[in-house]
Amino acid sequence: MTNISKYIDRTQLEVKTYKYQNYFLVLDRTEVNLNNPGDGTPAMIYRVDHNNDIICSGTYWCVMDEEMEDGQELGKKVYDYFDKLLPEIEDFLYNN
Repeated sequence: MTNISKYIDRTQLEVKTYKYQNYFLVLDRTEVNLNNPGDGTPAMIYRVDHNNDIICSGTYWCVMDEEMEDGQELGKKVYDYFDKLLPEIEDFLYNN
């Protein structure tokens, strides 16, 4: 199992992390490819267990449109929290 610290213990210039309940949203500028927007994973949502080991994950856009990789949807409160972050996500990844 992979621990979430692998993704969040990096310089704040490259990575920004949000946590809500047992979910992390990790934004990673090094994954942005403006020439091929489908390439890379600049915005990932991870669900973790009590040891912060990753249970499942998905890209922000897939998770918000559909579900996590294990087939579970986000709860309404979690969905609403991450949905409100969209302007910050786009600003961090594409405007700095």
